[in-house]
Amino acid sequence: MAKIGDVTLRYIRDEILNLFRGGKYSDDEIISPKQIEFEILQYRSLFIRRDSDRPGFRFTDFEQYIPCVPLQVVDKVSCCNNTMECYKLRSVDKLPKRVRTRIQYPLKVYSTDDEKIIPLTEGFLASFNNYYRFTPTQRRSWIRNEYLWLKNDSLIRQVNLIGIFDNPILASKLGVCEGDNDCMTIDDSFPIGLDMVDGIVQAILTNKLGITRYGQSDEKNDGEQESVHYER
Repeated sequence: MAKIGDVTLRYIRDEILNLFRGGKYSDDEIISPKQIEFEILQYRSLFIRRDSDRPGFRFTDFEQYIPCVPLQVVDKVSCCNNTMECYKLRSVDKLPKRVRTRIQYPLKVYSTDDEKIIPLTEGFLASFNNYYRFTPTQRRSWIRNEYLWLKNDSLIRQVNLIGIFDNPILASKLGVCEGDNDCMTIDDSFPIGLDMVDGIVQAILTNKLGITRYGQSDEKNDGEQESVHYER
């Protein structure tokens, strides 16, 4: 569960639904809560992509820690009639989609044995690892066909990931959690900057639901905003 003051996906979703309904509940909704959640995820990825090109952007506000992602040993030869018995590691499951940023892979891979980072590189570059003069045995990782691959370490069976994913709830199921009760839910702390919440709410209300914010009121005349008015 989220701590007091944390932003959750349910909070953002309910805020949008409440403004759309005008504070009234209706059984006849033109948009479902699940669709609202999808729109929130979509605009979150869009805003992160936009802001990542700006100086001083902090990726840590949106990063998600996924512990103990399982790996399996596979034969590195992909040709049908060739078996060299030369193995490498691959993640058991495909990785969820990462948010597109100016960094090609907004993902960090850590060993569960010594907590050291495993450099993430292009797959074709990893094949030249043996020709590096000073680091031929260094562990390398890369992404191919949405799987995470590792080279030069056949002993570890799990890695820890820190990344920015399009769907944080789906990404949480990649680790050690078992069942919906242990994985991230819409009631857990959501990896998003607080300053981004209002922009997402306004974008969905305006672009998806056709509602426009047209005024702010200061009924107490104290320079503080008491209410915001919306119209369709």
